[in-house]
Amino acid sequence: MMNDEITLRPAQPDDADRAAVLLYSAYLHRQVNYPLHETGENRFLERLQHYFRQEGNRFSYQSIQVAEQRREVVGLVLSFGGREEERLNAALGWPLEREAQADRLVLNNVIGRFKETTAGAPASVAGRNLEQRAYAAVASVGYTWTNVPSNPRAGLEYLYSSGDGNPTDGKHETFDNLFPTNHRQFGLMDIFSWQNDQVLRFMSSIQPLEALTLAADYRLIWLADTHDSFYTNKGARRGALAPTAGAGYGINPNFNSYVGSEIDLVATYAFKGFASLQAGVGHFFVGDYVKSSLAGIGGTRDATFVYAQFTLNF
Repeated sequence: MMNDEITLRPAQPDDADRAAVLLYSAYLHRQVNYPLHETGENRFLERLQHYFRQEGNRFSYQSIQVAEQRREVVGLVLSFGGREEERLNAALGWPLEREAQADRLVLNNVIGRFKETTAGAPASVAGRNLEQRAYAAVASVGYTWTNVPSNPRAGLEYLYSSGDGNPTDGKHETFDNLFPTNHRQFGLMDIFSWQNDQVLRFMSSIQPLEALTLAADYRLIWLADTHDSFYTNKGARRGALAPTAGAGYGINPNFNSYVGSEIDLVATYAFKGFASLQAGVGHFFVGDYVKSSLAGIGGTRDATFVYAQFTLNF
């Protein structure tokens, strides 16, 4: 039997032919096959192939991971820093609209295969390649008062990532947060990841001096589905797949879904572009889900995290 697993690897220039078709399909939102009937469309695919093989542009192989199944490229993941988007778009010479805006709506859908390796998983799914059906969404809005001293900014953000309501049905419906950098969305304390949760985030910042920025974030966190786990920032389950009745983390559908809240305060001072000094404090207020999970083993309490860092740019 052939292996149906989907694996990711860094793209190479030789992947250009297949990758160009996938890129074209993604931007048209429909399945296409190469060669196309229209001469103009084929020329566009040829341009995508050209830019894929080059470096330093939006469609370069450098920014892409390809997904392979049975040694065939069946998908791709394109990612780059939002600060780089304008430069990468300009390298194409096309009038592309920016996607990484401060006010944004982003939807992600993950379809593929997931291998269940959790200790104590039901025999019906343990060690099997499950069908992956998961999704996530984020909506964000903010406003900066540029004509007011200190340029105050306020924002509101909502994040959602699906959970798995039935761990025995042969489907894995927990969103998989690929290549995560979780500080921005989920806080300084690295308690959460973008998996099986709902997050309501309040954001604010001021710039009292040209070199000094003060920021404050407050997040409220709920599980999206209490039939699934509470995941760590690295994507691992907390606990196993059985009920625990207060003896630790597990699957407890009857618990309140409210995990807790976190407030973060950060001050950053920039030294003329060559260095910066930053200090921050985060405090996590324990919610009902955590209290219920740990009630039988001594309970729990709030947590505080403090840090300072110096960055030298060269």
